[in-house]
Amino acid sequence: LKKPTRSGLQQPLVARDARDVASHTRLRGLLRYDVACFAITILGMWALTVRTSRDLLEYGFPTVALLRSPQFHSNIYWCCTLYSLLSLPFSLFSVPGLQKVLTHSIPT
Repeated sequence: LKKPTRSGLQQPLVARDARDVASHTRLRGLLRYDVACFAITILGMWALTVRTSRDLLEYGFPTVALLRSPQFHSNIYWCCTLYSLLSLPFSLFSVPGLQKVLTHSIPT
């Protein structure tokens, strides 16, 4: 497969050299880290909800009372905070100029 470029020439969609493969491998590692952080946050949310709102869980399923509970909203807040802290390594990509150096890509 080839994709057209602005100049009209065709470029292959696959990596051409070891540097391209290395950058894909680094980004894949960051993606795995992000998925792991998300999974940890979801498990933490589940554990906090079971621990703090056990009386609102009927038959093991969330109810409207649980979704309206201030404790449940507090659990959501702290899990969002945890995920934000775990996502801190990605803040380097928002520094002007560093995104191109780190990813070797053109911003869209």
